[in-house]
Amino acid sequence: MHMVKFVKIATFVVMYTWCFTLKAQDTYYTVEKGDTLGGILFSLGVSNLYGEDGKVLQVINQNQVKDVYTISIGEKIWINENDIQFKCNYAVQGRRIRIFKKANSNQEYKNLEKIENECVYHKPYIDNYQDQEIITQAIIVEQKQRAISPTKKASRVIPEEPFWKKKNYFKIQPYIDYSRIRFTDNSNRFTGIILSDTNGGVYNEITYYVKENLAFLLSFEFDQQRFITNSDREILNNDIFTTNLGFGILKHVNRKLDGYFQVKYGDDIFFEAPDEFTVTLDNTQNYKLVVGLDYNVVETPMYHLDANLEFNIISPTQLESYSADNGMSYKIGTSIGKEFYNLFEHYKKIDLSIGASYENIEKDTDLFTQVHQHIQYNMSIKISY
Repeated sequence: MHMVKFVKIATFVVMYTWCFTLKAQDTYYTVEKGDTLGGILFSLGVSNLYGEDGKVLQVINQNQVKDVYTISIGEKIWINENDIQFKCNYAVQGRRIRIFKKANSNQEYKNLEKIENECVYHKPYIDNYQDQEIITQAIIVEQKQRAISPTKKASRVIPEEPFWKKKNYFKIQPYIDYSRIRFTDNSNRFTGIILSDTNGGVYNEITYYVKENLAFLLSFEFDQQRFITNSDREILNNDIFTTNLGFGILKHVNRKLDGYFQVKYGDDIFFEAPDEFTVTLDNTQNYKLVVGLDYNVVETPMYHLDANLEFNIISPTQLESYSADNGMSYKIGTSIGKEFYNLFEHYKKIDLSIGASYENIEKDTDLFTQVHQHIQYNMSIKISY
């Protein structure tokens, strides 16, 4: 008799413990407006989010998410409770996870870390059930149904990372451009136009992140320029090769906006007039201060559309027989592209894009008042590393 009673008690304890463990291991979050998979896990303090072994990909496979880039409002996302680190930022009601605060930036994440450190540790609370046995049976039935469902093959596509999880990258951007220079000879007020052939070059950029939203920026550019003229003057030297090296910082302001600042040193092009019948192309080394903004206009799983605004200050310089004043320029551009993941079976994020820009540069000298206008068409490949 005692043995039967003991077996019943032991069975009840085991079932209750198993049921509690099952709920603890198998809780779900209901998707709300504006949620992303990475953002949900980020707000819960889940670590190791991205990569082939990351939690985001695990959740995608466990939940059989149809579209790896989007999740639907009201959809249940099953999360292993043991992966949750921010105990003070969530609770469990029944089996549903409640998140108290959403972290959408690095600073908000740090605030949650601070709250967690100051919070008295507590386990998520569970609602009291009137009929534990009925709930237990319901859980068992649901688990069997989920176990019978066909398992989705592991996806090789990693969803887009939030703005606070940027990667170091190397960008190669070949381009072709056309130039039009309007000049006025200050000695006799002669005005002319200088046009370019189809010119080209390559702009290269490397970033190294010191924080999740702040990176050092290194750039170098090679450019070939060849000109013709439709004025009455002949160009004596019309072919030149220039290089520029830059160093600066890149800052992610928010989800849409990036800002950058660079100091560049290298070649710059000027024109001079040896006499009233000719013009000649000249170049010298000087400094340039660059301030720019990149704005993400549209971003979808298929493509992204960006806009760019850039300002330059060109330092004054002394050439062989004349001097140049401070120069100023502005540049506006746009690009459209698409990001790819796991090309060649490796976790590398590669972004391919094409774009166009217009640049207006005013850089006067003792001899000429000149305005350089450039239209550029580019194609870029950005490889995360």
